[in-house]
Amino acid sequence: MNASLRDQHPEPSGAAELREQVVQGLRAATKTLAPKFFYDDRGAALFERICEQPEYYLTRAELEILTTRGSDIAAVIGPEITTMSAVMSRSLSCEAM
Repeated sequence: MNASLRDQHPEPSGAAELREQVVQGLRAATKTLAPKFFYDDRGAALFERICEQPEYYLTRAELEILTTRGSDIAAVIGPEITTMSAVMSRSLSCEAM
């Protein structure tokens, strides 16, 4: 009897939940896909290092906006932002508390 591919290669823990998030995002009228699906731990750490470079002005500009308007932004969208870098997300989360 031939075993199915699923039997030979069981899903990693949490795979069903991640798959459901992808399916929901792609079935929505406005398609979305969380950035967490694009970066592994190493890629996320590299992106954080890029954001710290002097040539990468976007992070500083965004942090300036969060510093001056963070409480207004947090009041509208809440403390949990998954599309921003960890530094900016922490900054906005602090504003929301």
